[in-house]
Amino acid sequence: MRIRASLEIERQKPPTAGCDNQAHIEAVMGASGSGKSHYVKSQVKRLKPKRLVIWDAREEYGELATPTSRLADVLAGLRSGKRVKLAYRPKTMDEKALKEKFAALCQLVFAAGDVLFIAEELSDVTSPSHAPGAWRQISTQGRHRGLMVYGTSQRPASIDKHFLGNATHVRTHRLNYQPDRINLAQFLDLPLADITALTGYSWIARDMREGVITKG
Repeated sequence: MRIRASLEIERQKPPTAGCDNQAHIEAVMGASGSGKSHYVKSQVKRLKPKRLVIWDAREEYGELATPTSRLADVLAGLRSGKRVKLAYRPKTMDEKALKEKFAALCQLVFAAGDVLFIAEELSDVTSPSHAPGAWRQISTQGRHRGLMVYGTSQRPASIDKHFLGNATHVRTHRLNYQPDRINLAQFLDLPLADITALTGYSWIARDMREGVITKG
């Protein structure tokens, strides 16, 4: 079903909206309760996307999108040509099955194009040395498909390095583990002390194209 569904989407016209070759791939890192999900939600409300798909395994986005545990619902929504806002919630705790479902969702999103895609807690489904091929396609080729991407994690040291390496914006909130602080200090090209000093809901972000640092 996974491959067939993607092929059915790819028979549609190629995406046009947002295909200006200006990618927006944002890595949003931070410990639980540090404000990263609040930030991503605020971006969704600001952008008001016509097509929104969320990998919502931890069930945090029901206020912004219709929850579903069926990939067929995502396929139907993306094929409809209408507004679609879906929070996909895989009904499994099995690690292998979880990764397979994430891979299938990424395949659908990449094939469809013109989607704001949010991938919550990437450490559940990727590792520094492994990620589904379709997720890597989203990270490396998503701009050609009109995709805007927000990927989040509590443990940046444990996620796919290709995603962080291709991010156009990297934002970190408070991190509880030293390896994660070191990881983000390197990616943001900032002193480790700046990352360690983050408390409460404070954050630091870097526009990787312009090199501009912002704090809040």
